[in-house]
Amino acid sequence: MNLCHDPDIRGVLMNYHDITARREAERAKAALEAQFQQSQKMDSIGRLAGGVAHDFNNMLGATLLQLNLLETNTTLDAEARQAIKELEDGATRAANLTRQLLMFSRRVPVQLRPIDLNLTVDNLLKMLGRVIGEDYRLQFSSRGPIPLVNADVGMIEQVLLNLVVNARDAMPRGGPVEIVTFNRTWGPEDCQGHPKRRPGPFVCIEVTDTGCGIPPENLTAIFEPFFTTKEVGKGTGLGLSTVDGIITQHHGWVEVLSVLGKGSSFQAYLPAHEAFAESSEVAEKPAGSLRGTETILLVEDEASVRTILRRSLEQLGYRVLEADSPAAALAKWQEHASLVKLLLSDMVMPGGMTGLELAQHLQRIRPGLPVIIMSGYTKQLAHVGNDSKGAIDFLQKPFSAAVLAAALRRRLDGS
Repeated sequence: MNLCHDPDIRGVLMNYHDITARREAERAKAALEAQFQQSQKMDSIGRLAGGVAHDFNNMLGATLLQLNLLETNTTLDAEARQAIKELEDGATRAANLTRQLLMFSRRVPVQLRPIDLNLTVDNLLKMLGRVIGEDYRLQFSSRGPIPLVNADVGMIEQVLLNLVVNARDAMPRGGPVEIVTFNRTWGPEDCQGHPKRRPGPFVCIEVTDTGCGIPPENLTAIFEPFFTTKEVGKGTGLGLSTVDGIITQHHGWVEVLSVLGKGSSFQAYLPAHEAFAESSEVAEKPAGSLRGTETILLVEDEASVRTILRRSLEQLGYRVLEADSPAAALAKWQEHASLVKLLLSDMVMPGGMTGLELAQHLQRIRPGLPVIIMSGYTKQLAHVGNDSKGAIDFLQKPFSAAVLAAALRRRLDGS
């Protein structure tokens, strides 16, 4: 019907309502719901990974320590020593894979301290250059002085390694890989439409390649565990999910800019520390002698792991009191308390008491008792090191005999 030519119509009333704000709110709600669903999925996979990792790391720990003991056998020929070295390499790769599972699921405790990202990158450049090979030009620059960030150096190194390897794999014929650090302060208006962003000052590590780029349909999936576009046998699908897990654990986030055929840029944002970086970090104290004669109370419920730990400790010169549970450890303590100089305990124990709870109980009896807690996985370990005025250390399974020796001397010597 043509309203303009209808003689019975004297006028038209038109009512307009701007629904832009409502649509923006609906889009924001949908983004938050998607982020929540992704978080739930990652948490479920993380719980599965964590449960597997505890037992797996126990087995790897026993394997590595046994191989370390075999290395000290002076009767072995060159062929046997080479076989041991290859077994150690395989066990270490398996341990790194498990650590990646725990990192992306945010199950690895973060040991934060103020660090200079520029120094961290600079110290890693030579190793990164060897990893990516001669066909790639690794470039590093910083856009002015940057603040310190509270971070775990080892985890940030893992982020850099994964991003640089990812950049290399995107350029099979070689090319430039650029690492840049810079400051960025986000305002409230910058965060609209970006659920992960937060207002405030941040420091960014950016890794850029000129490779194949990422198809738009894959951008929402690249941080998911086991997602990969690489050929079978050339990728685990854990690299970017590990990066995302680590940066999230540091209260930051990762953004991706990518154009097909032109390359990709990964930007990892970390909250800025108030202080600015000095010219260099404080040098670590020398390890000193890694042997000792003190008596150690060893608490481990896995018989095979306990046996290997005892033999490793005795080879380092220590006296060892063994216990397979917290109850047995308390009995040993009552009998030999005056001799015990350090408690070395697994975290997950039978009988309803954890290794941390055992440590706290003994430290109430003897304040300042040095303690090292071992575990392949547990969420409680995020707080180890903050208890009992720093008298508790954490040792991630699996570990080598050298790492164990250094940890013991550091705790016993109070350094």
